[in-house]
Amino acid sequence: MEKNNLRILLIDPEPSDQNTIKKTLDQCGLPIDLEISNSTDLALESLQKPEVDLVFSDHLPPQVSAIRLLQTLREREICLPVVLLTRESHLPVIRETFKLGASDYLLKEELQTISLADVISSTLERNRNRNESHRTWQQLKEKANRDSLTGLYNRHFLVEALEREFLRTRRYGRPLSLMIIDLDGFKAINDNCGHQKGDQILSNIGYLLGQSVRHIDIVARYGGDEFIVLLPETDLNAATKISHRILQEIRRNPFLDGKKIFPLSASIGISSLHPSHKGPSELLKEADKALYLAKGRGRNRAVVFHKPAGDPKNGSLSTQLILGKPIL
Repeated sequence: MEKNNLRILLIDPEPSDQNTIKKTLDQCGLPIDLEISNSTDLALESLQKPEVDLVFSDHLPPQVSAIRLLQTLREREICLPVVLLTRESHLPVIRETFKLGASDYLLKEELQTISLADVISSTLERNRNRNESHRTWQQLKEKANRDSLTGLYNRHFLVEALEREFLRTRRYGRPLSLMIIDLDGFKAINDNCGHQKGDQILSNIGYLLGQSVRHIDIVARYGGDEFIVLLPETDLNAATKISHRILQEIRRNPFLDGKKIFPLSASIGISSLHPSHKGPSELLKEADKALYLAKGRGRNRAVVFHKPAGDPKNGSLSTQLILGKPIL
């Protein structure tokens, strides 16, 4: 196969139509490598590897279904131009294929009267422009979801992610925990060293947090020197272990300003999903209460907001204290 040849997949069960389309493609003047499939199922197997530039597909259910093809490509998030090429001008099918992302529609009878090279070129160009627009949109979306200083997710993204995870874990009965992390004495360091150094500290802490959790966890800067870690598939016991690791990492990495060393520590409040919770905001409120207690008990520690499973809806709450080691 030539490196610059266009790779086109034709999905058509009719041998006579296959030959006609192949001859038309041979005569259009473009360097083309044509692959032919007799069914949508076989075509989808070959499309698992991204080695096709464009697809021509008839619509002759159940063997060949352009609608099912487009639905499957969308589910697999494969952005591939598909041209409906058929003998029947069936408007409901045409509307449905365009709704699902078809690039164009041609009647087989038109192949002798149109420039297939122009159709292919314009279709590929539109697809390139669409892909570029999608990449740009994704980049802008990702940028909008990130905190500019730390590179972590921002408050807006965290609130949306918490809502999604709350619904998912409630639906499937899975554990979910959340921790709020607040730096101890940050204002004093910020005032003594200046805001530029303070920003550097926040950036360093953001990096440490990202390195201390799993890839499925979501770390966000919630505001100021306050961070939130959302922990899917994590119960209170596992969350406390993660909090210990975070406390240790922050203590092991003091801020260096010339010859001056500024020890760092943090206070952490932890909450976990409970059957009585009506919404995700309750997780935040409970973690915030635990954080307040951690600050009041001397800082440099994590506190769990513990709600026993047997408690009634308005039952009492108990708090478990997890001490961090004092800064030497």
